[in-house]
Amino acid sequence: METKEGSVTETNERSVGGHEEVTAPVSGAAGGTPSGDASEEEHAELLASGWARVRKIGLRTVQICMVVFALLVIIRIPVVLEREETEKVVAQIHATKLTMDDVMGVNLPPDPGSEADMTVAGVDVNKNGIRDDVELAIFREYATSSKTRAVLLQYALALQMEFTQSLVNTETVIAVAQEEGRANACIGESLSRDDMKEFVRMSFELQEFVEGKQLNSTERKQAQKDFYNDHLKSYSAIRDNRCDLDLESL
Repeated sequence: METKEGSVTETNERSVGGHEEVTAPVSGAAGGTPSGDASEEEHAELLASGWARVRKIGLRTVQICMVVFALLVIIRIPVVLEREETEKVVAQIHATKLTMDDVMGVNLPPDPGSEADMTVAGVDVNKNGIRDDVELAIFREYATSSKTRAVLLQYALALQMEFTQSLVNTETVIAVAQEEGRANACIGESLSRDDMKEFVRMSFELQEFVEGKQLNSTERKQAQKDFYNDHLKSYSAIRDNRCDLDLESL
């Protein structure tokens, strides 16, 4: 046995057929794995452990991102649904128009009697968007003027929208306000401007006639205020096609 620089080297000798046979030296005290191979294995284990950690962190990050995305989608669903509903209601408001049958009394409702004031919205048996008691009052007062009935019924139709909206927000309130402004302007379209003083007087008289019938209770006046409070912002008036019907044909 030879010792060289701290390492042990074993040499086995035996005689075979008169010749000496020397076996290859065996490194290590107990024939273990060479130190170079051990280092490579440790490096490989560390590398594999590192990649496993990276994959774990990456997977966790992806999971967190998916949860956050799902929460954002859930949060946005009511917003998207309300926006879609708002667009639908606004379109319906602007599409609600007076018809020639309304002006001619083709489908006049019966007198609602005491039921007219049992609710803020009142009664609308013939489903034309105008409160029945207001509609009948206009026909009684202006039985001989279809043009006047047309502009007043349009204004009553617009005012009634304040009490019948399924969705009340800034967009729907503005749409109603635009239709009211359009109907109010249509009243002026039915009057002569030859005498401006008379024009102004008649405009207010017709407007106040409808408003007096439409807002005939404290509850209805308060409902109108509640409809506009905190919702009405600045908006552009509708200046074209102020009247639902061609007044020249009446």
